[in-house]
Amino acid sequence: MGKYQKSYEDSITNEPALNKRAYNIIKNRIIFDKLHPGQQLSIASLAEELQVSRTPISVSLSALERDGYVVVQPQRGTFVRELTPFELEIIFKARASLGKLVIESAGHLISKEELNKFHEEFSRFRNMKYISNPDLIELFYLDVEFHRLLDECIPGIIHDQVKVIADLTMNSRYIAYRNRFGGLTDQQIKVLCCDNHVAIIDALLKSDVSKGADAFVKDVCSGWESIKL
Repeated sequence: MGKYQKSYEDSITNEPALNKRAYNIIKNRIIFDKLHPGQQLSIASLAEELQVSRTPISVSLSALERDGYVVVQPQRGTFVRELTPFELEIIFKARASLGKLVIESAGHLISKEELNKFHEEFSRFRNMKYISNPDLIELFYLDVEFHRLLDECIPGIIHDQVKVIADLTMNSRYIAYRNRFGGLTDQQIKVLCCDNHVAIIDALLKSDVSKGADAFVKDVCSGWESIKL
């Protein structure tokens, strides 16, 4: 397990509030394809597995329904939701538009020190001769952490809403990474997963938020195109 994957998973399991921890764990399983679209979720089974009472599970499932991960069918139960291609397209477009606004408005607040760290990491992957499957999964987690850095610059009052939209893209992006984007070459993967991010970073390091915002939109749109491969 790479350091970025470990950092992500630690953030899931170390949440002290039971409701949020249950929410994070169940959402994480949906994102990473361990719970599949159409699969029924049992409150009793989840409570036993996570070693909590049924109340945190019920609360977390209500929140997951609100955020688009599950659907509750009266008299039948709670099921993992399957997003339609049209819904996914709108989600990616919303992500691009919101991200552009965030960077244009608050991109100057993003830590230059952190940007340089991510520049080094993406460059490290870019310079690899070959990108193995484990490398690619770690690159996915690096991608996630980088976008979280970008989103951290926005006020808390809207941060959570932006995060909901961003996280709804994660399942399709993870599957695309896992499947090597339908068979792209290593060079094509480097362009898609490294160069687009480096372009955002380079612009922000030069305090060119307009160029950074445009690079962000290109990155998200490229991500949408990649999941259709």
